Amino acid sequence: MEMIANSCRGLSVFVDLMADRILVPLAIAAALVGACIIGLEVAQMLSAPPAEQNRL
Repeated sequence: MEMIANSCRGLSVFVDLMADRILVPLAIAAALVGACIIGLEVAQMLSAPPAEQNRL
């Protein structure tokens, strides 16, 4: 019984480590995509003709 409890604890540590290995790259990718979207919007806003910038 003790062996089963120890293996379950070991398995939960393993799952936690694997979750970190998956979540960190996903968070980095989401931040990069968000930065790209913001950058594209700013570039589009700055390249607008002066007459359209007054409406913003």
